[in-house]
Amino acid sequence: MTSHASILPKRFDAAKHRAVVLSLKPDPKRASAPEMPSARIYQSAGEIVGRRDLSDDVLLKAIAERMVFERRDPKQARTVLNAALAGKQIAVNFVRSLALPMPSAPLEMPVQALLDDKPEKPAGRRRFLSFSW
Repeated sequence: MTSHASILPKRFDAAKHRAVVLSLKPDPKRASAPEMPSARIYQSAGEIVGRRDLSDDVLLKAIAERMVFERRDPKQARTVLNAALAGKQIAVNFVRSLALPMPSAPLEMPVQALLDDKPEKPAGRRRFLSFSW
């Protein structure tokens, strides 16, 4: 009978094998690692670009114009907008890089008087100076 010692792993190989097997087991300390944050879901298209005055139709038009400029199919504009609303980062970055129309909402500013109601008139002084040549 022949000895099977030649096919048995050496002690060094067995120790190496145990080290590899131990490294593949999950570490209980790492099991409680925080999960990846979920993508933000936007309520409206204007919220993506920080302009709530913009409707979805305005952004759809801007997306379609950009896609025509890039020689892509403008019919996919709705798909791009839906992906951006779902929080897909590539679509959000694309929508944020669009050229958008200027704000149409009126600015809210308080009415300020340009002149006082009762201007102060210094006594004995003229309001206008005249120079003689």
